Amino acid sequence: AYMLDRLPSDGYARNANLVEISGNFPELHREIFGLSEQYNIQYTGEDGMPKDTIISAYFPDKDSTLKKKKIDAAIHHLKHQDKWLDYRSLDIDSIGRFAYMKLNTFSEGRLRRFFKKSFKQLHQKRIDNLIIDLRYNGGGDVALSTLFTQYLTRKPFRVADSAFNTAHSLKPFTKYYDYGKTKNWGLYMMSSKAKDHRYHVKVYERKFFKPLKRYHYDGKIYIIVSGPTFSASTLVANAVRGQEGITLIGEETGGGAYGNSGILIPMLSLPHTNIRLRMPLFRLVQYLHRDLEKGHGIMPDIVIPTSHEAIINGYDKKLKVVKEMILNQGH
Repeated sequence: AYMLDRLPSDGYARNANLVEISGNFPELHREIFGLSEQYNIQYTGEDGMPKDTIISAYFPDKDSTLKKKKIDAAIHHLKHQDKWLDYRSLDIDSIGRFAYMKLNTFSEGRLRRFFKKSFKQLHQKRIDNLIIDLRYNGGGDVALSTLFTQYLTRKPFRVADSAFNTAHSLKPFTKYYDYGKTKNWGLYMMSSKAKDHRYHVKVYERKFFKPLKRYHYDGKIYIIVSGPTFSASTLVANAVRGQEGITLIGEETGGGAYGNSGILIPMLSLPHTNIRLRMPLFRLVQYLHRDLEKGHGIMPDIVIPTSHEAIINGYDKKLKVVKEMILNQGH
C-alpha cells in the first residue's frame, strides 16, 4: 500500500500500478525506500504459514562477456524479423476455430494496412471467433482507434459526448513545446469555438461513425483488458461494451470509463529546470458515459483477476479461459 500510494493513477483504478510494481519492483523499491545492505523479507511459505528471512543486497559484477561482434550479430538478426510484431499481430489457430489479435498501441505499426489485411483474412477464412488483446495497449491515435471500432461495432457510435480545450493556441508558451507551431496548427484545425467559449472537437462530439461494410467482423468477439489498457484503447472498449456477441474479459482498465485527457499530448520542457512532461490539451468525456463510473476504469463482463498459480506455472490464465470458452461452445 505504501508503494501504491506513491504512484500516479487514473482516478481510483489501481490495476496499472499493480502491473508496474510487478514488472519493475527493484527500481521502484530503490527509488522509494533507497538502498540497504540487508533486507528483512516476510513471505508466505508453501505450507501457507507466514515466514521471514534476512538477505543481503546483491551487487552483480560488470558483464564483459558480450563482445562487439555478438552485439552486431544480434542487431543484424533483429533487423530481419518483423519489426511490427511488438505493436500488433494476428494468429489463427490450426483448426480455424478462432483468431488471436494482439494490439499494443494505436500509434505505430502501419495499423490501417494491418486492420484491412487482418479483417479481410478473417472474412475469407470465415473465422467465427476473434480474441482481441488490449491488455498492454496504452492508447495513441484516436482516428485509428475509431477506425478499429468500426470493424467491430454492431451499431453507430460517437467518440465522445464532449471533447474540448480552453484555448485555441499554445501562445505565449509555444516555444516550450516540442513542435509547438505544428501543435498550434493542429489546435486550429481540429477545434472551433462554441457558445460555452471553449474550443470543441465537433467531429468527435457530433458524428456517428457507422460499422464498416467491407470486411466488418460479424463473429463473436472477446476483448481482453487490464490495468495498462488506457486512453484510445479504453475508447474502443467503451464503444462496444454491452453489444451482442461482444464480451469484455479480464480486469478493470487503467483508463477512465468516464473520460480522459488526451487527443493531443505534446511534450513540454520547463524553462528553468528543463524537466520534461507530457501535457494533454483536451478533456474528453466518453460517449454513453456513466456518472457512477467517475474515477474508475471500465469493468469487464467477465472478471479474471491475476492468478498466483498461473504466474508460478508460466501460463496466461485470461487467454486460457477465453480459449476454453470458445472450444466449449455447443457442449
